[in-house]
Amino acid sequence: MNRTNKIVFVAIVLLLSSCQGKSDKANKENVIKNGDDVAFAKRISHNILKAQKEGDFYKLNEDEASARIIIGLNESVQKSSYKQIKLLFGDYKDLTFHSRQELLREEAYSIYRFKGKFESGLDVEVRAVLNAKGKLAGFFVKPWYDAL
Repeated sequence: MNRTNKIVFVAIVLLLSSCQGKSDKANKENVIKNGDDVAFAKRISHNILKAQKEGDFYKLNEDEASARIIIGLNESVQKSSYKQIKLLFGDYKDLTFHSRQELLREEAYSIYRFKGKFESGLDVEVRAVLNAKGKLAGFFVKPWYDAL
């Protein structure tokens, strides 16, 4: 085994062992204390889109969302983004849970994917991202792709 292969082998072993430790840590940190996380993600996603459809906005609070998303998903952003959503997909109707996936970056996140029902009938993804504290940390509406 030449020197380059040895370095690559050692790097892979170190990477695998560090990932294993992090996933255990993520699983422990990802306990959501405020009830059913799927129901929460669905409810907040529905409330945001319903308010936007009605020409209003959903005012997020510190109990349900991170400070960053409260600032980022303010009234003007919600109203302007819904105009784009409506142009692409038509008005929002409903959503159904599809899947949940864990993601570890600087902290643990849970990604909740919902199939959105819109007037266009196109397949639409409504994605709510919750942080390890169970608070909304990201929200997206985009065309559906089977792969995340």
